[in-house]
Amino acid sequence: MKDALSIIRMNTPNVKHLTLSFPYTHNGGVDQERRLDLSAFLFENLKILELCCECNMLDLTSCHSLGSVSLRDGITVHGLSKLESLKMKDYVCKELDLSYCPNLETIKVTVNELGDDITLIPSALNGLAKLKRLKMKDCVFEEMDLSSCLNLESIIIRGGGTLKANALHGLATLNNLVMEIRGCKGLDLSSCQNLEIIDLLGEIKLKPTALHGLTTLTNLKMK
Repeated sequence: MKDALSIIRMNTPNVKHLTLSFPYTHNGGVDQERRLDLSAFLFENLKILELCCECNMLDLTSCHSLGSVSLRDGITVHGLSKLESLKMKDYVCKELDLSYCPNLETIKVTVNELGDDITLIPSALNGLAKLKRLKMKDCVFEEMDLSSCLNLESIIIRGGGTLKANALHGLATLNNLVMEIRGCKGLDLSSCQNLEIIDLLGEIKLKPTALHGLTTLTNLKMK
């Protein structure tokens, strides 16, 4: 890894798309810190970052122009305040908090088939006013609230957790809602006036007036 980073250091001013992939090391079950610190690099023009490496601490504070990050295999990230797109696959993370990424427009999170967890804190997505597309599969969360994500257009959540009753209140631009979650009591969708598709599965209980005024609704599926 050190050799690769030395080469990168010499070319950082012009790098726009960076992909890093390093082989895994086995430590006999001992949990060691594996740090990939990019804060010393002047990635002034870096816009796309793809990582597939063994690392539990990543510092991207110098990557001021980053617009898209794709992460795999257990990386804790910091310094992503200007990030617009985040994709995480085969990722292990406890208490994930993305509320410090106010420019996010797309979030796609997928857990691997081995049962490793991505756990979100209840306020993980608070204040993401620019978020348009949210897709999560098998993440763990409790009482999550999306009502501050005012520009959401598509929500696809399969498995994992519970929502607050008012979690989708005021999402006037939402047109696609697909959820299969463990629970939500009294979910109200009446303020989501642009909904066209609703597909709900799991322990989701709607308010009696939950679908009032949804004049653009064309596809409704509930089980």
